[in-house]
Amino acid sequence: MAEATKEGWFWWHERALLDAPALSFTWPEGSADYREHTFSQNTLTQLRCRAYKNPSWTDDDGREWKVFYLDWAPGRVSGNLVGGHRPEVCLGSSGWKLIRMLPPVNVGPGVMHFNHYLFDRGGRMVNVFQGLWEPRVSSAGQRLLGEDHIPTRFKNALAGRRHLGGVVLEIALAGAHTPEEAVSALEKEVQRIVRVESGGR
Repeated sequence: MAEATKEGWFWWHERALLDAPALSFTWPEGSADYREHTFSQNTLTQLRCRAYKNPSWTDDDGREWKVFYLDWAPGRVSGNLVGGHRPEVCLGSSGWKLIRMLPPVNVGPGVMHFNHYLFDRGGRMVNVFQGLWEPRVSSAGQRLLGEDHIPTRFKNALAGRRHLGGVVLEIALAGAHTPEEAVSALEKEVQRIVRVESGGR
């Protein structure tokens, strides 16, 4: 009975979901030092994403960019996989030291929301921006990051949202002298590489 009630709860809410705006990318392959990196099989096994992209490049002002684009299909554990990919965990395991979180920013086409982090990578300051997008959304908006935390999972359950899959876009920027310069550079670069198509039913 409890299982049927749970399934009915999610079915009722999920039937009203709308298609979210879709993201597409034009990677700056003509930029200096443009490279596309590959993940090891062990990393791919842990991530369980259906698609990824990991390019890096240097812009005209000498700033260095590296992008982690990860796409998960809908499925029973997809919510935990999407929300569990957080910079302080993933980059921290690679030796990056989180200095502090900065105010979130809204930039780019369709007003894209990014959390903003400042890391120390071997004595060099790196600004990291991370956004999450779901393929289907309700009027309540996108799912919260960090949904593997119990309070956030509870909020998403109350909203009748689960297993929707999603995209994580993580952008690391080295060479900006201040967080403000980093945000300004992000605005310019996102406008150049990201396209947002309208959603709907």
